[in-house]
Amino acid sequence: MNLLPLVVPEAVDGVINLKDVPDGATARIPEPPNHTPDDLISVFIADKEVVSDAPVGEWVDGFFSVNISRVHLLEHTGPQKKFSYIIYYGGANASFSDPIYYHVAH
Repeated sequence: MNLLPLVVPEAVDGVINLKDVPDGATARIPEPPNHTPDDLISVFIADKEVVSDAPVGEWVDGFFSVNISRVHLLEHTGPQKKFSYIIYYGGANASFSDPIYYHVAH
């Protein structure tokens, strides 16, 4: 069973408008079962890793947040871009998320 998809709160009606995210967009990762402080998260756009092995840090309101840089968003402008993530439990055992699709508008 895959993990729940991430959420980009800056997206409006499925569109991440780059003029609205000068410092990048937030990827909110839903809190998975059985996580530990040693877990790592990698985020992907169109199967390209854009956040690599970020420590999970603090879970807030059931989510962990990481920043997707504006540079990475610029590299993936266009409709129906697949966003996904992997959680590495204990830094090793990988669990994959279901994808979610956003339009990245320039």
